[in-house]
Amino acid sequence: MRKSNVKSIFIFLAIIGLLVFLYFTDIFSPVKEKIYEALNPVAVQLYSFGSNINNIYQRQADKADLSKELEEFKKEVNELKVENAELKEVSEENEKLRSYLEFLEENHFSYKMAHVISNGFVSSPEESERDIIIDKGSADGLFSGLAVVDSSGALVGKISRVEEKVSRISLLTSSECKLAATIQGGDRTIGVASGKLGLTVNMGFINQDEDIEEKDLVVTSGLEEDVPRGLLIGEVKEINSNSNEIWKSVIIEPKTSFNDLMIVSVILP
Repeated sequence: MRKSNVKSIFIFLAIIGLLVFLYFTDIFSPVKEKIYEALNPVAVQLYSFGSNINNIYQRQADKADLSKELEEFKKEVNELKVENAELKEVSEENEKLRSYLEFLEENHFSYKMAHVISNGFVSSPEESERDIIIDKGSADGLFSGLAVVDSSGALVGKISRVEEKVSRISLLTSSECKLAATIQGGDRTIGVASGKLGLTVNMGFINQDEDIEEKDLVVTSGLEEDVPRGLLIGEVKEINSNSNEIWKSVIIEPKTSFNDLMIVSVILP
């Protein structure tokens, strides 16, 4: 290496060393203060700018995390709603089953429980509002003419058609459903209850001298071979009587809610 180069390096290192020495001896303090004063506004602006950038980034990150959490929360809420609906349905069904069993065991009835699977019958759409379909049929020992009740023991109607796996039930308001009936507590048949126009239940052919009042309960009389005595049909709502006629009739309000039927019981002979 040339002597001139070595000399230059030595001088450079000496200057650096001197500057470092002078820095730590506070000789440059006034100069440093001037530099800090000059650069301070710039530093403040740079720091503020950096902080704003960081805050904006953090907010965006927080929004993304919050949006993801909200989506997960909505998904969990929907899952809980579905689960709650299923549990509610199971609970309602269990409650109805308990009511069925209490009624059926108390009255010592033989029965076959079934689920309602449809309103109406494909081959008879005009009667869809007066019929329901259940998931039991001839393979389960059912046949036409059997009485069907709800969980409270009130009559729903009678089986009017049977296939191997399903059966059609004509509701009380159907003209196809006819029942030998009497007033609760009576000892004999006093009339025939049947549906009218899918809207009401009428009981006609009642002797004028029969003592009937509004709100009397009408039940099956037991005259029919496959329908036991005492099944609740409904309550007397209106009495139509004319002294010039041999018979009088009454309008009966059914005690079952046809729209809420999920499970029914078919009463076996």
